[in-house]
Amino acid sequence: MNDMEKLSLRIYVSHVSDKVRTYEAELTKTLSELKINFEIEVIEVLEMPEKALRDDVNHTPVIIRDLPEPVKHLIGGLVSQADILLQLELDGPEKKISLL
Repeated sequence: MNDMEKLSLRIYVSHVSDKVRTYEAELTKTLSELKINFEIEVIEVLEMPEKALRDDVNHTPVIIRDLPEPVKHLIGGLVSQADILLQLELDGPEKKISLL
């Protein structure tokens, strides 16, 4: 990812818990330390089902990377920051990657 590209992430969960907020804070801190231009949106599926339908989300948790393209779907538990960063940098066509 070059310096001008923005990393856009949506984290879909069934319920926004303390664990989810902690995960979001840790991911934000990691991306900030790496000086990555990013935005993170946490979406509670039961509160915003239209977004889940739009993104074809049928499991939670799911992390979707919209930008940079190609779109990536990371399906499964909220895993370690290192694992997420590795998965987000995969090249190739759209993939659904299980992290279970």
